[in-house]
Amino acid sequence: MGLTYLYEGNYLESLDYFNKASKISQGKGSSLYYLLCSQAASGNSDEAFFTLEENIKNTPKWVYPTRKAMVYAYLNDMDNAFHWLEVAYEERDYWLISLKLSPDWDKFRGDPRLNDMLNLMNIPN
Repeated sequence: MGLTYLYEGNYLESLDYFNKASKISQGKGSSLYYLLCSQAASGNSDEAFFTLEENIKNTPKWVYPTRKAMVYAYLNDMDNAFHWLEVAYEERDYWLISLKLSPDWDKFRGDPRLNDMLNLMNIPN
């Protein structure tokens, strides 16, 4: 439900949903990253940025780089977003298979670097 709110642009509802989900999951998993996207989209960019930076410093290696890329995109920092997509490619992050079609990546669609990434992965544009 939180993703539907996020994709529809109903950021306060998604923020409420992902706050609850993140508490239940104890800040682990995708709910944290979607919470940060919701925070950034709803105007809490500073909090989202700080939490993301702390998370990058302190998270285990298995945390998906694609999730970090999404948060940076919601923070409107596309250079860092694409940096994390490159890391995702190097680490063979399986979430990259959603790159072409998932609404998660809509913020990337107007950037030519997305086509470069799809070409690198041999996915037709």
